[in-house]
Amino acid sequence: MYLGLAVCVSPCAWSQVEQTVQYPLKLAYIYNVTKFVEWPRDAFSSSSAPLIICIVGRDPFPVDAERELRSRTSGGRHIDVRNITTSDNPGVCQIVFISDAEQKNAAGMLASAENTSALTIGESEGFAERGGVVNLVIQNAKIRFEINTGAAERKGLIISSRLLVLAKIVRDLGIH
Repeated sequence: MYLGLAVCVSPCAWSQVEQTVQYPLKLAYIYNVTKFVEWPRDAFSSSSAPLIICIVGRDPFPVDAERELRSRTSGGRHIDVRNITTSDNPGVCQIVFISDAEQKNAAGMLASAENTSALTIGESEGFAERGGVVNLVIQNAKIRFEINTGAAERKGLIISSRLLVLAKIVRDLGIH
């Protein structure tokens, strides 16, 4: 699994590479983000509870990439990856990933996760401005990320300045 925070692929090759590389790289980004976020103590059911990454709806990540992620730890916690539906409670998750394919459900899932400490990650235009915490975006054939610091603060999440300096900081569109 690629563990760097910036990857370059030529624009003409991106569409071909997108299907086989984009989601393993995004999963690597999600893993790396976990290293730079501090959750409130009550975000975990116990000191030995795993860090739970929940994927809403259809799972775009390759099985082998998820298997490798499950073999890792973050902050001394094992990582668990689960699929959830829009009717499930995202409060059991430390991270909720909402793929572009689930865009129609993003507003409802963000509302469900509003009063939780779940770090919401999306990949659609305007996701962070609509209250998501992290948005993975493609710019010039590179994966970049946006962070809504206000959304993180409301959830009690502390994001390291080492991550913030690499991100585009965005604000809510007046929703809160």
